[in-house]
Amino acid sequence: MSLYNWPEYYDIAFSRDLTSDLNFFISCFKKYGPVKKVLEPACGTGVWLIELAKRGYYVVGYDINHHMVKYAKRRIIEEGLEAEVLLGDMRYMKFKEKFDAAIIPINSLGYCLSDDDILNHFQSMAFSLNGIYIVEISCACEDIRKEKKPDEFWISKRGNIIVECLWRPYSYDFNKRLKYIEFKMKVKEGEKCLLYFEEEHKLRLWIYEEFKDLVERGGFQIAEIYDQNYNPVSKEEKITGELGSLYYILTKKGY
Repeated sequence: MSLYNWPEYYDIAFSRDLTSDLNFFISCFKKYGPVKKVLEPACGTGVWLIELAKRGYYVVGYDINHHMVKYAKRRIIEEGLEAEVLLGDMRYMKFKEKFDAAIIPINSLGYCLSDDDILNHFQSMAFSLNGIYIVEISCACEDIRKEKKPDEFWISKRGNIIVECLWRPYSYDFNKRLKYIEFKMKVKEGEKCLLYFEEEHKLRLWIYEEFKDLVERGGFQIAEIYDQNYNPVSKEEKITGELGSLYYILTKKGY
């Protein structure tokens, strides 16, 4: 997909303050720790990876897109950090060295579309981990009209580069468990258009009971759930998209 072939513009388009998320992740590391080595599947441009490395963690990330990997490696070198980025598919990537924790924010797991893909991912992660796995996803709403959508159109700037984006969920296939996204990006330097494209993104349409089943079959269990304000959500509560995007703290079975 074109979005992930332009990491410099992706970084501008999706830039935000990561401080609150990072503080939350680190608080979870300390709660379930000790944590020194962190794994990040689908790491993209490496924004979380780099910030965790700045805080003293040894982080390894991987991504399926070689443009993203090359960009993240360059940023690590520029920052003078001890971190590593590899090319890899999150369905099958395994590590003999065991990590103390892992993160996968902003529904990156949603690009695993089938049950088999998701199960393969969790099994690969269970093989590679001796600690917690923090997964951020948003389940389907009971009433899909109430889905808490991101801002559909936004503009981001860095220096003289302006990036205009549209991200619009437009179709839901409950039989195939898929959500379809219309995405448009325009990149300008002043009034000059440097890049424009339109594309469709397909993401997993999450149902909590199915997610929980795949987590458990993959070798994990859901220890805790938190909302976007980092407040705990009871596992006895009905988990639907009406609660917004949630953080799931997974622990390996037997740990």
